[in-house]
Parts: sequence; structure tokens; C-alpha cells
Amino acid sequence: QTCALPISSLLQQVSNTLSAALEHQGYPYDRLVEELPLQRDLTRNPLFDVLVAFDDDRSRAELAKTALDMGIEVAEVPTPRIHSKLDLTFVFTDDEATLALGIEYRTALFSAWRIERLMRAFTQFLEDACSRSVGVSLGELHLLSQHERAELERLAGGPGTPVSESVVEVFEQTA
Repeated sequence: QTCALPISSLLQQVSNTLSAALEHQGYPYDRLVEELPLQRDLTRNPLFDVLVAFDDDRSRAELAKTALDMGIEVAEVPTPRIHSKLDLTFVFTDDEATLALGIEYRTALFSAWRIERLMRAFTQFLEDACSRSVGVSLGELHLLSQHERAELERLAGGPGTPVSESVVEVFEQTA
């Protein structure tokens, strides 16, 4: 059903969900985890495996200015990550001129190639969404470029070609 939603409806749902979440952001995380009937596994986050974060450089700059006004020196110290805390973390960064996306991922689950492919699909999706009307449904947007779609059609024998053999039969023929 989500695929049939117009982009405008999906964005409204996201906005409503985010607003509701922000109303409850003060609830202590540790208390929430304790109160929920969760099976605990200390190697995993108890509530989620994927995080989408928005890092607003303006907020960071305002915080640094406030600290400086109070006589506190603030410096960003990069720390190397040995491993990802979650399966996937998407961090959007806004510096007023551009919106950038960084991905941190668990290498036991994803290869660099898979993450690069995910980024290409996401980029294609955004480009397609931005070039169309907000009334277009999610299912009409493409994750593959025109070139990739044409290549898939070529490999499949053309658009809409029925498959007459199973994967096992094709594998046995080529083995």
C-alpha cells in the first residue's frame, strides 16, 4: 500500500511521525528499554538496527558560539571507528549549501560494493523524485538508472519476456 501513496502523502506521514516523536524525545532511553518487554542481547541495540540522523552544522555552530561566549573553547576531535554500533547508520549533514549523506555499516552484514550500490539506488530515487510531481506515487519512482533498466531488459531477453525455465534449469545448462 505504501508504494501506491503519492510522495506528498508519504512526506505528510513522515512529518506527522517526526512531530509525534519529537514530543516524546525527553523520555529517558534507558527507562524505555527497561519498561518494554524485550529479549535482551548485549551485542545488539535493543530497539533498532538502522538509524537515520540529521546533523545540522548550523546547530553545531550555534553551540560552539554559545560556548565561546561563555569562555569555553570547543574543538572537534575526530575519533576513528573500529566497528559500527548498528547495522546501518545514515547521517545527513546540512551545511546550508549542500545536503550530504554518509553511511556507516556493519561489515559482517554488508560489503562496500553493496553499500555503494545502495547509495547509487538512493541517488537515482532522489533524482527521479525531484524531477517529478509530488503527486507521483512511490511505486512509480526508479531505483535503477535508465541504462541499468535497459541492461536488465537486455539480459532478460527484452521487456516483459516470460521466463520458460527455472533458475536451476538454466544453471544446469550452463554447468
